[in-house]
Amino acid sequence: MDSAKLSCCICLDVLKRPVTIPCGHSYCMNCISYSWDQEDRKGVHSCPQCRKTFKPRPMLVKNILLAALVEDLKKTGLPAAPPGHCYAGPEEVACDVCTGRKMKAVKYCLVCLASFCEKHLQPHYESLTFRKHKLAEVSAKPQQNSSSRHDEVMKALHEKFKTVSAAAERTEKQRELQVRRLKTQQRIQDKEKDVKLLQQKMKAINVSANKAVENSEATSPSSVKNPVKIRPISLLEPSVGTFWCLDKLEEIAAERENNQELQQQPAVKAMDKVFHSSCFCCMSCCRPLQGMQFYNRDGSPQCELCYRKSLAACSRCGERITDRVLKAMGKCFHVHCFCCNTCSCTLEGLPFIAGEDNKPYCVQDYHRRFSPLCEICKEPIVPAPGSEEIVKVVALDKNFHIKCYRCEDCVRPLSSEVDKCPGYPLDDRILCIKCYSKRTKQ
Repeated sequence: MDSAKLSCCICLDVLKRPVTIPCGHSYCMNCISYSWDQEDRKGVHSCPQCRKTFKPRPMLVKNILLAALVEDLKKTGLPAAPPGHCYAGPEEVACDVCTGRKMKAVKYCLVCLASFCEKHLQPHYESLTFRKHKLAEVSAKPQQNSSSRHDEVMKALHEKFKTVSAAAERTEKQRELQVRRLKTQQRIQDKEKDVKLLQQKMKAINVSANKAVENSEATSPSSVKNPVKIRPISLLEPSVGTFWCLDKLEEIAAERENNQELQQQPAVKAMDKVFHSSCFCCMSCCRPLQGMQFYNRDGSPQCELCYRKSLAACSRCGERITDRVLKAMGKCFHVHCFCCNTCSCTLEGLPFIAGEDNKPYCVQDYHRRFSPLCEICKEPIVPAPGSEEIVKVVALDKNFHIKCYRCEDCVRPLSSEVDKCPGYPLDDRILCIKCYSKRTKQ
């Protein structure tokens, strides 16, 4: 026989002086007495397992049958408890979930920030949600695990983002600006030389043209009826053949003007970049941002109004989310707004279930609200620990826990399987075969 079936769920040890309370659960006499002593001031006593309440306090009587089974089990010999299930000593870390006498913790969760014994650690291995949690070995001070992890993250951040002094950055930018200014001045000087050469060529062309006209007049003066005056070609006139010279002059003038403006305009330093004061404006509405609050949006400045308009709205409160965005169920939430619709507990990093009304619920409140109620104990029928499937018995359009599916006359356990001990309906009651036969004969 498995000793776990004859164990008290309070002390997790084999039953000592076993007693059975009205709901059917059994405990050690001392364990249940101590538990109910704590509830005396409330005036209502409850079962630690099924939470069924009793008023007044039931009288405790030794269960002779269970006591005999425990004695037989002791005579045959109890299996040795595995090392992971030993109790926590004074210098050892105790499980944060155990009630009563606490078991020794075997792992520490860096997400839950809690220590777990071998039994209560099972959901971290079985549940898909808890399987992503980082587990660490238990130490005398579990907080050291999270602190060291935090230090590693901060160290990585410092290595990634190196700080530079303002004086060094200013010197670097001034050097870059000086190089640009020298290059611009050099281009202007080169273009001025080109203009001087063009002017000399134009002058030579004008002189040659005048000489050619004079020679032709001297050779045949009678043939010239209307002497033509040669007009000197000027670089400043838009006459035929001079447009390309004007373009060069305009280009030179424009570069000189831009260079003067570059020297005169105050520089604005933001986002590790340097802007002209007239160029530092919002990327969306082109509003000047010098001296105003702005946000870095993918490397470009954006005013506060445009930035807030582009933010996602919280699905719960409707306000714009300016800090961390939590996405769940295809919606966006503030971290503090993503909470259970019933008890308002924060659900960040915790398992939750979307209800039929498409609102988030913690696991406990979801089952209280949406799970079917047992016809006998009136408690919701929820999945077993580590499982996501609800197991229930349905008879006469009523729902029952497996343990609550009993004959309503003799309280004999019934089974949903036909070849074991099925239930027989009679006058809206579920009976075993014996009680069913007695009632039908009457």
